[in-house]
Amino acid sequence: MKAFLFFFVVTIFPFVSNAQKPPKNAKQIILTVDSTKSQETTVKEFVSYLNDRSYEIDNYNKDLGLVTTKGKEVKFWQLRLSVFIENNKIKITGTAFTSMLGIESYWPVENKGSLGSVFVHTWRETNETALNFPHSMIEYR
Repeated sequence: MKAFLFFFVVTIFPFVSNAQKPPKNAKQIILTVDSTKSQETTVKEFVSYLNDRSYEIDNYNKDLGLVTTKGKEVKFWQLRLSVFIENNKIKITGTAFTSMLGIESYWPVENKGSLGSVFVHTWRETNETALNFPHSMIEYR
């Protein structure tokens, strides 16, 4: 039994643990979902899921598979998701923004930055949103 556990930890565990790790500077998350569902069904399910995660839908077109959200507060910033759904692929990107003294600033959501930065907080929220939606595979670009 000890030999089996050692074999698992040394040979298999590294692949399993790194399979979900997003690379630095990733800007897009792609989910592959059940291919037996129609694109329209996938769009409706994802919109419902976003609503459940407290995102307000700003615009969506089920025929084109486009969904955008209104800003959701993440720490001191607002996070807006842009989603493109084509067949069984859900492609997620995001934009973080803030407004101070009437000046708006925007940043693309990206897996980078130091702890406490706009990038870290908004990437974590975007990635959690993707990871918690039922899917069979996740890719990062």
